[in-house]
Amino acid sequence: MKRQNFKYLILVLFIGLIVLSCEIKDPASHQLFVPTLSSLTAPESVFLQSETEFTVSVKVIDPQGWQNINLVQAFLFSSQSSDPLTQTLLADDGETGDIIPRDGLFFGRIQTASFNNLEGVYNLSVVAQDIEENFSDTLSMSITVYADEKNQPPILSQSTVSDTMTVPLLFNAFFSVQAQDPQGLTNIDTVKFAIYLPYGVVPYFEGILEDDGQNGDLASNDGWFSFHKNLSDTLQVGGLHTIRFQAFDKGGLFSNVIVQNFVVDRANDPPVILQITAPDTVARNPGSIFPMHAEVNDSQSLADIKIVHFIVTKPDGTSNGIPLQMFDNGQIEGDKHADDGIYTLTVIIEPHNDLGTYQFDFTAKDLSGAVSETVTHFITVVDQVQ
Repeated sequence: MKRQNFKYLILVLFIGLIVLSCEIKDPASHQLFVPTLSSLTAPESVFLQSETEFTVSVKVIDPQGWQNINLVQAFLFSSQSSDPLTQTLLADDGETGDIIPRDGLFFGRIQTASFNNLEGVYNLSVVAQDIEENFSDTLSMSITVYADEKNQPPILSQSTVSDTMTVPLLFNAFFSVQAQDPQGLTNIDTVKFAIYLPYGVVPYFEGILEDDGQNGDLASNDGWFSFHKNLSDTLQVGGLHTIRFQAFDKGGLFSNVIVQNFVVDRANDPPVILQITAPDTVARNPGSIFPMHAEVNDSQSLADIKIVHFIVTKPDGTSNGIPLQMFDNGQIEGDKHADDGIYTLTVIIEPHNDLGTYQFDFTAKDLSGAVSETVTHFITVVDQVQ
């Protein structure tokens, strides 16, 4: 009985050795230790007239560690041949484009001359091999080669913005920026600016600068793009402002950004009513029609005047308080010249109007909201002028 048990034990050990031998030589299990590739990076487009070489990178992981990787190689193929045009080793040594050594990210460079100056679609393939001469799966991508020059984005170099925008400067606001493009100025589509309020994240005014020699631009096609406009109605908030410039080319690329700060200083003197021209006495019957003129001045220029009006008080001391606006546009009857500082409104006295003395209170307001001193004129309405 003991002898039979001994024979049985030897048989079990023999079978176990066979099974163990099979497990060691199992090719499916062996494949778990090959390197794996991911994140293949190279330019999808190459321009023969712009680039002399380009960079290839790939992530390599080996289950047995970085030191088990023997080599990583890239091959470049044309669509007409199965033989590689060129091949290059990728390295993970902190040199030739690699930043961190032994992090598993391998870099290499391929010369553009490898394309033999021919346009077309090429295939880039990368494979890794470990010390045991096991190969990873191949990772591939397509590269399209163009014979012309690569489109480069425009470049902004300097800008001109006043540090402080006073009210007179706001009437003639001027910004300019110098722009260049590697493909020439004709490749620049637009040059834009955006103005932000203090601490604002959304622009509250945007505009386009032109290089056409007009509207403040000194010379056309000289690379200086300009904007010239009255912004006194737009930049009505005082304090620090930010202006942001950027250019866009016809290929959809955009330039670097130039940012400058400027202060809006709206401190100014209010307008002044210099003189009222109107009759002292008018007849109610059969009625009178006459213009009333208010000559107004503003130390920041006439363009700073926003509105001139008057309020009428009747002889019994009552008033509806409604301001009647006067105009300096040369179109209202009695207003002879536009923008001369003389504001006009035609008044009609009808037979049903009350007799007595009417009070006319004139005021002017500028764009910053400053109001002039009130100037009063009295007109007596009589039944008939003697």
